[in-house]
Amino acid sequence: MSRPDRTILSEWILVIEDDPDSRDAIRLVLEQAGYLVEAAASGRAGLAAFSTRPWSLVVLDLRLPDLSGVEVLRAIKVASPATAVIMVTGHGSLASAVEAVNEAVFAYLEKPISPDQLLSAIARALARRGVEEHRRQLAAIVDGSADAIIGQTLDGTIVSWNPAAERLYGYAAHEVIGRSVSLLVPGELPDELAQILARLRRGERIEHYETVRVRSDGSRVDVSLTVSPIRDAAGAVIGASAITRDITRRKRAEATSRALTRVSHELVGSLDLEQVSARVVSAVLDVVRVRRAALHRRDATTGVLTCVAIAGAADVPNWIGRTLAPGEGLAGLAVSLGRPVWSPDLLAAREINIPDWLSDRLTADGLRAGVGLPLMARGETLGALTLIDEPGRVFAPDELEILAAFADQAALAMRIAGLFDEVRQQRDFLRSVAENSADGIVTTDVRGRITYVSPGAVRMFGRPADEVVGQRVASYYKGGAAEAWSVARRLRQDGEVRNYETALLAKDGAWVPISASVSLLRDGQGRVVGTVGVIRDLTDREAAEAARREASELRAVTLLAGGVAHEVNNPLAVIVGQLELLALGRALDSRAATRIERALTAAKEIKNIASRLTRIGRIQTTVPDKFLPPILDIRRSAGDAVD
Repeated sequence: MSRPDRTILSEWILVIEDDPDSRDAIRLVLEQAGYLVEAAASGRAGLAAFSTRPWSLVVLDLRLPDLSGVEVLRAIKVASPATAVIMVTGHGSLASAVEAVNEAVFAYLEKPISPDQLLSAIARALARRGVEEHRRQLAAIVDGSADAIIGQTLDGTIVSWNPAAERLYGYAAHEVIGRSVSLLVPGELPDELAQILARLRRGERIEHYETVRVRSDGSRVDVSLTVSPIRDAAGAVIGASAITRDITRRKRAEATSRALTRVSHELVGSLDLEQVSARVVSAVLDVVRVRRAALHRRDATTGVLTCVAIAGAADVPNWIGRTLAPGEGLAGLAVSLGRPVWSPDLLAAREINIPDWLSDRLTADGLRAGVGLPLMARGETLGALTLIDEPGRVFAPDELEILAAFADQAALAMRIAGLFDEVRQQRDFLRSVAENSADGIVTTDVRGRITYVSPGAVRMFGRPADEVVGQRVASYYKGGAAEAWSVARRLRQDGEVRNYETALLAKDGAWVPISASVSLLRDGQGRVVGTVGVIRDLTDREAAEAARREASELRAVTLLAGGVAHEVNNPLAVIVGQLELLALGRALDSRAATRIERALTAAKEIKNIASRLTRIGRIQTTVPDKFLPPILDIRRSAGDAVD
């Protein structure tokens, strides 16, 4: 006979034998076979040793000096019912054998016992113990499984029913064992069971078969079945094991996901707040069948709810614009509580404050049941969604879950549309500022290519926007690429450049003097995406400065001319006077008279020159007076000098 492999055995065997020779012989055989062995010479010593560790098997002599082998056997079975016991005796009798067997002894061996006989009995006992342990483990797994596990014959008769099956179907085991599994099959599926049993008889395994079953209370449950054939030792199919998993929540989640996906696609189809509101009430009618759906938008300051969209059975013009005070109506209560609220009879619910006008409309329309859901996005309450139906309508928990998920989607869509509306208003405002500004506004990307040119910049440089957009801004700097790089370097260092004066190239080839303030453009994450520059035309300022320089120069000339005229006129008057006295004082020869006459003529010419100098104060500047402060008024300055 083959011996067990010593390297793999870790089985402990207790030998209780009072005869030393038999005890030593049994111990030697077992140790040579690779077992771990302890031995005891009496019943009490054996029981004491048995309490020290878990034992795989006990070899027990029927006759012991202190206790009988049957007494020791009973004590062992009380302490450990699963431990196998092999009874040996040299004084066997039919009565003792029957008693030992009745006490659940595994084998009854009469001495002398051959090693092969002993080892064979031990091997069988340990093998059966393994099978029983495996069976107990399987039973524990079946009983502890969250899935319903049902054993059945090939004709569909239920033979086993675990606790999970009781929880799933509502039947206790004693209520269904012996009955047909058709008890769980809905009437609309009459051929399903026969088809499953036919496949089982052919030895087929049925995996993840999704269907519907009926509970004890008549309600339906979505399940996934895995049915496996059970075979006997010869391989013949003798029955089946059906594992049933409740997939109701998964099915509900899938239905909700499909509905919300469809709704999400519809809602994101527009960023217009009014259109989104209208789509919300239309879409919710498809998700949950009700008679009417209304959306109320909340005023962030007053908390007043205003009906902005309605669908279903409603006189739309008479509803749009209707308001509810904070906490008023089903919508107001849902907003104040921050959670869904529903009632099978709104007019009878004391906790819901229904205003008279709303009560009259609900009564006239024959609608009494309803649910209200707050529309909340990122902690902000945007409004409420109300669904109204006929009296007695009950909103099941799964419907409320779907509606809550829908409300979240709707609130998010409204939030996005609201933000888009705010951005659009800001964009329109900034566009109005840019298009009506006398200054030019130019933006570029990070590579220095122009992305936007305002009307002011178009007027300033005479270049249409489509001619400029996409061009490098460096091509318009008077200093070219070097100047553009210099500006870019200052931007990187300081983040902005203020009042930078330069000249940019106009359409006609002229250089337009400008003052520019340039800063970096950043996106929502703070990344630099380009630059924006505000450009002011300095042409008028330079003209004014030229006028001031001209006026200053003319004033200097005026002062000089006035001073010269004054200085010349005084001595000239003396000279003219003396010449005239000489001409009148005595008779002069012709030569002297001629000389005096020539001197008087020259003096008069000098006087005319001085007179013309005084007229410089009356010169009119060609520069408009609006550029000249009073101190630069040439006429006034020149007049003061001459006087």
